[in-house]
Amino acid sequence: MLFSIVTASYNSGDEIRKTYNSLLLQNYRIFEWIIVDGESETYSRNVLQELVKSAPFSVKYISESDNGVFDAFNKGLKMASGKWIGFLGCGDEYYPGILESVISFIGNADDNEVVYGIIDFVRQDGAHFWYTTDEKYLDEGRMMHHAATFVKKDKYVEIGGFNVKYKSASDLDAFIKIKRSGARFVFVPYVVTKFNTGGLSTSGSLPYEERMEIMHEYGMVAKKRWIRFIIVKKLKRLRTAIKKLRFDTHKEKP
Repeated sequence: MLFSIVTASYNSGDEIRKTYNSLLLQNYRIFEWIIVDGESETYSRNVLQELVKSAPFSVKYISESDNGVFDAFNKGLKMASGKWIGFLGCGDEYYPGILESVISFIGNADDNEVVYGIIDFVRQDGAHFWYTTDEKYLDEGRMMHHAATFVKKDKYVEIGGFNVKYKSASDLDAFIKIKRSGARFVFVPYVVTKFNTGGLSTSGSLPYEERMEIMHEYGMVAKKRWIRFIIVKKLKRLRTAIKKLRFDTHKEKP
């Protein structure tokens, strides 16, 4: 098996049908789809089971509680039999024929260990914008998107998978470790995946905060910048606590 495509799901409903349909549009069908579900409610489980039964390619499926998306990714890695791993979120879609295009860049070269392309971000208002970045910018906290990247399973095993203490940026942590292991990165000049924004990794302050923590851990953040970050973070938490106290006090008034 060349590819294992891992999808973490939770109450995905009909969104996962989009992901499934994008896999149907691949000319190359010798891959397995691994669905790691976090004990979804009945309707979503029924949809998943329907797709498992109808798929014209190999599917592995589990449904059990987990500790977030990266915990689910780790479970998918353990289940994977493919040489190369891709992660595709619920509702996200590979563009038609992209697996076949990726194969031409993987080739037979054993020294290629990470293959990445362009991600097509789709905002909630329907606007599209394309993004990718070179691996050298990992040292600045910028990375290729995991949904447009394929990594040899051996590399994920070597680094111990994803660190589940990071809820939104564990992929950055993993890619930095993979780069520092001496892995060879190869760019694929194609738009690989349509990715819907608005999830945990693209909204709120958590992605930025975790990225800063990861960069600090690897010595990538200047001391002054780190101190400023800590002060701002504590002030935000203090403001949130004051607002909550005022709200609770107001509720208690007769």
